[in-house]
Amino acid sequence: MSNTWPWNTDGLMLANLKDVNLTGLEQGQTIILSGTTFIPGTPSGQGTPGEDGRDIELQKGTTHIQWRYVGDTAWSDLVALVDLHGTNGTDGVTPIKGVDYNDGTPGTSGIDGIDGVTPVKGVDYFDGAKGDKGDPGTSADPWVFVKLADDFTTSLATNTNVTNFKFTPAANKTYLVFGTLMLRTATATIGARPGIAWPTGLTDATARIEAANSLTGSSLQLFGARTTKNAASTGLATTTESHYGGIEALLVVGASPSGDFQITLASETAGTNVTMKAGSFFMYREI
Repeated sequence: MSNTWPWNTDGLMLANLKDVNLTGLEQGQTIILSGTTFIPGTPSGQGTPGEDGRDIELQKGTTHIQWRYVGDTAWSDLVALVDLHGTNGTDGVTPIKGVDYNDGTPGTSGIDGIDGVTPVKGVDYFDGAKGDKGDPGTSADPWVFVKLADDFTTSLATNTNVTNFKFTPAANKTYLVFGTLMLRTATATIGARPGIAWPTGLTDATARIEAANSLTGSSLQLFGARTTKNAASTGLATTTESHYGGIEALLVVGASPSGDFQITLASETAGTNVTMKAGSFFMYREI
C-alpha cells in the first residue's frame, strides 16, 4: 500500500496530518515517509523488552532541588531554588482614614443597674457566735537566773572561782545583782568566805556580801573598790547544815568590758574544806 501526501515547505512535517489515510494498516505495521509518499512496512516482530526504569529520590538541597537514583550516593542538581521564586510584588499602600476606611459609630450606652439594698442585721446577715476567751498572756521576766548545778568545794584560803557561777556583762549597760548562797564547812570553827571577782572595763560598781559567823551573827564585806574580796566568816554553827550567804551588787559597764562577774569561795584556813551547795543562785538584770 502506498499513498502520497503534500509536505510543508521545509520538508520536516506533514502540511495537514488530518489528511493522512491510515486505512489498510494493520497493528504492528510501520509507515515509511519517502518524499511525498509513505509505504506501509513489513512488521518485524516484537522486540526484546527493555529494563524497568529505576526509582528516583528528590530532596531540597542548600541551593537546588536535587535528584538521584535510589541506592546511589551522589545527588544531581535539578533546578536552582532561586528559579522557583516569582518576582516581588509591589508594596501595599498605607490606608488613609476617611479614604480607605472609616471609624464605626459608637454604640449606645447600656442602662444603669438598679441600686443594691442596705443589708439588715437579723434579716440579711447575723453575727457569729462569740469565740472562747484566749489564755492569759505572759510578760517577759527581765531577771536572768544563774543557779549552781553542783556542790563546789575548796580548801584554798585564796578566792577561787566557783565553777559556772558567773555572767558576762555587755558594753554600756547597767546591771543589778541579787543572790542567796548556801554555805557549809568541814570544821565549825573555820568559816566559808564567799566573794566577787570583777570584770575589767567598768565605769563604776559597788557590792555587799554577807556570810554567817554563827546562828546569830554574820560578816559583811562592802565593796568601795573593784577588787576581788570576800565576806570574812570566822566559822559556822554546824557542819551538817547550810548557813546563809548573800550578794547585792550594782555594775555600770563601760564601752569595752572584758571578763565576767564571778562568784568566788575561800576557806578561812587553808587545808579545811568549805562548800557552796548546789541550788545556790544569783539573778541579774539590766536597769
